[in-house]
Amino acid sequence: MNNTSLNQLNSLEVYDLQLPAVPKRSALYSLDPIGIGTSMVESLTSYLIRLAYEHCVVPGVLVTTSIAPLAISNVSPHEHQINIQAIWGGNYINTSMCNGMQTTASNITTILKQLTGRDELHLLTMQPWAEVISAMRLFRNKRTWCPQCYQQWQSTNQIVYEPLIWSLKVVEICPQHHQPLLQQCPQCAQTSCLLTATSLPPGYCSKCGGWLGTTLEVEDSSETLSHKELNWQCWVVKNVSELLAKTPNLTSLIPKTRIKTVLSAYVQQLTKGNINALCRLTQQPDSTLHNWLHSKSVPQLFQLLQICNSLEISLWDFLTQSIEDMSFNSIGSVKTQPKQTNQPKRRKRLNVALAHTTLLAALHEFPPPPTQEIVKRLKTERTTLRYRFPELSHAISVRYADYKKNQRFESIRYQLETIIETEFPPPSLKEVARRLKTSKDLLRRYCLALCNAISQRHATYSKMLVEQSQAELEQQVRDIALELHSRGINPTSGSVSRQMLGHSLVFKKKYIQQILQEVRRELGY
Repeated sequence: MNNTSLNQLNSLEVYDLQLPAVPKRSALYSLDPIGIGTSMVESLTSYLIRLAYEHCVVPGVLVTTSIAPLAISNVSPHEHQINIQAIWGGNYINTSMCNGMQTTASNITTILKQLTGRDELHLLTMQPWAEVISAMRLFRNKRTWCPQCYQQWQSTNQIVYEPLIWSLKVVEICPQHHQPLLQQCPQCAQTSCLLTATSLPPGYCSKCGGWLGTTLEVEDSSETLSHKELNWQCWVVKNVSELLAKTPNLTSLIPKTRIKTVLSAYVQQLTKGNINALCRLTQQPDSTLHNWLHSKSVPQLFQLLQICNSLEISLWDFLTQSIEDMSFNSIGSVKTQPKQTNQPKRRKRLNVALAHTTLLAALHEFPPPPTQEIVKRLKTERTTLRYRFPELSHAISVRYADYKKNQRFESIRYQLETIIETEFPPPSLKEVARRLKTSKDLLRRYCLALCNAISQRHATYSKMLVEQSQAELEQQVRDIALELHSRGINPTSGSVSRQMLGHSLVFKKKYIQQILQEVRRELGY
């Protein structure tokens, strides 16, 4: 071989004939979760809804076709039946099951990690805190949201989603806007579950399809918070936000003994071994605190927040800070109960004649005095009066109880009349009963006519909202169909639904289809 041939061979490009390493593909889209490492981290239920709509299906289809088959392969058929029923109980997913810390939440997270290839999905739940926070009363069963957040995200072309912090029961205000979270749709005035088989994308009502970021003023079930309640909620939001934002920093699960270790340190350093003093300081029952100190149970989230507030420490530091770094001297002085003396108090001898006269006079007083007031007048004890004058004491107690009962219901009647005459939008009877701290049945028993009037006003208002929403949808369908026709496009149900920004499922409703057919006839189709 001559030099020319060698030079030609050396000038040829060399190819690597080995197959390149192909990254592992996921069965579903590897959808990015939102807000990890921030207080507004996305909830797993929100992620599941968004994942379903990325595949152009409703959440029910995604669960039954993708998640359920993998659940069957991981557990026995009997356990699978129980788990699926627990997750998809009827037509909705239990929020505490998906966003919580039980086995079901762990199974769903594991399956979604396998399907999407995302390893951080456990951070969309409360699983990292499973050993130190109880699952009891942790989540709401109803969907809550901040309309200002929804409107802000939509106007700035950000992804609309549902943060995990909105679903926690202890949080009643938005972490960003400090406004009460809403539960009732401003269009249909109904509440909805956090996740249903046919849930619409985040930001839209599952009942009527209306946009939840509207600024339409409507009274929600959340009352305006007082100044004291608002300050407490701001403190709660600050601590819960810090906890969720710093969760990715955890290198391992916090052990269950953490609660016992911290409380024991406070007992020794702060109250000098006096457990009852710590109970009084933290406002917790002694039996409950003893259970925590013996690791028989763990506190609920609102109990942990009460303890941290009393001990002047943040929730994150309480659960993660080393005992050596904790400060036990910055807390105000702990009040201890004075020692009880063994000497009994001397009782003043009762003047029987004066007591009899006083009791007879009390039966004719108005307003009727309570028994405790008469006891103070006579400087005696209640048991003494009941022993000496059982019939008179009973008559005074019954008379006072009837007076207070009538006074309360007169007040309730006045408030019901005021609500009927002045309040708009009209609240439901359930909301009115909640405000008055009573039950609907009790209100109907004593104020049936007023209760019927409240229910009728609320039903009429709700019907008006639904009709208004339907009219807006009908007009939107008509406008879109006319616009498509003007552009030379046949306004079919498919072409119109694609233009309806989150209302594609609305086309299943019969009256919407009839409107489109009517418009098509007018246009000559």
